Amino acid sequence: MRSSIVSIVKLHEGDIRNAVVKAIDFLGGVELPPSCNVVVKPNLCTFMGPESGATTDVRIVEALIEILNDQNPENIFVVESRSFSGTAPEKFKRLGYTRLEEKFDNVKLVNLDKDRIYKVRFPENEYLKDVKLPETILKSNYFVSVAKLKTSVQQRITCVLKNQFGCIPGSKGHHHPRLSQAIADINYVLKPDLCIIDGIYAMQGSGPIDGNPKRMDLIIAGTNPVATDTVAARVMRFNPKSVPHLKKATKRGLGSMNDIELVGEDLEDVKSSFEFIPSRAFLALRIGDYIKRMADRMYKVGEFTYLAGFFLSNIKEIWAELRSRPFSEIRREIRERMAGG
Repeated sequence: MRSSIVSIVKLHEGDIRNAVVKAIDFLGGVELPPSCNVVVKPNLCTFMGPESGATTDVRIVEALIEILNDQNPENIFVVESRSFSGTAPEKFKRLGYTRLEEKFDNVKLVNLDKDRIYKVRFPENEYLKDVKLPETILKSNYFVSVAKLKTSVQQRITCVLKNQFGCIPGSKGHHHPRLSQAIADINYVLKPDLCIIDGIYAMQGSGPIDGNPKRMDLIIAGTNPVATDTVAARVMRFNPKSVPHLKKATKRGLGSMNDIELVGEDLEDVKSSFEFIPSRAFLALRIGDYIKRMADRMYKVGEFTYLAGFFLSNIKEIWAELRSRPFSEIRREIRERMAGG
C-alpha cells in the first residue's frame, strides 16, 4: 500500500495563509480537474467562534479558496447543514462566512438542508444503507474537508472523518447510538480529496462543544481522512486505536493508521496531552449507546415475533387470502389490524 502523506505546520506570527499554503505544498499542492466544482465543508457545529476551539476559522477557508482559485474552478461551494445549535445560514452569518460570497465571485454558501436531495442506495454500508445526498455534493468533482482539532465525549476525538457527518441534511441525532458506523459509512460515500484540520485553537475536555480551548497554532493536512485523523490523535496524545470511528473506518479499508509519511514539523515537537473526560464516564457513554442499539434490535425482534404470532393464530384465514391476494396488501391489512387491536 502506498504511504499517505500528512503534513504538520506550525503557525508563525499569526500568518494563517502562509501556514495553509505550506501545509498543502508539503502534500504536492492541489490539482483540480477541468471545469471543477469544489465543495468545502468546514466544521460549524455551533455559534461559538474558532477561538473557543469549536468551529473552523473562516480565515483558513479564505486562504484555501485563494489557493484553489489559482486553478480557476468554476464554483466553490462552502456547505453546512443544521445542528442542535441552529441552521446553516445562521451559523454562516454569525461566524463570518457570508463575507466569502462578497469577496469571491465564484463562491456560494450552501444550506444543505434546502438543497435538492437524492436518496442513494449503498448496500455495502453497515448502517447507512440509504444515504440522503445533496445535489451540490453530487455534482461536485473535488471535495475538501476543513475540520477542527478537538475531543469528543462520544468518539474521543472529532476531526476529519466526523466532519463528513455534517454533510447529511436534516436532523442527525437519531444516528448517535450508531455514530461510529454512520461516520464510517458516510466516509465510504464521501471521500475527501483534501483534508485540513484547524488546530490553531483546539478543544480539550468535554468536546465537541462544551470543552475548553487549547492554543496549538497548528495546521494539519492530508489526502486521506484516516491517516490525517491518526496523526491528529497522536498530536493530542491519544492512541488512534482507542477512537471508535477511526477503528471502524480503518477496518472498512478507508485508510491505514500505519502507512503514513509525516512531513513538516516533527510529531514529537508538537504533541501535547489533551484533557478528556474520566475513562469511566467515556465507558458509560459507550455502554449507553450499545444498550440503545440493543433496545432497537429487540424492538424489531419483538415486532417480528408479534407478526408471527398473529399469522399463526389466523393461519387458515390468512393462507386462503395469500392464495388470492397480493402479499403487500395482506401485510398492510395485518398491520392495520395490529394497530387497531
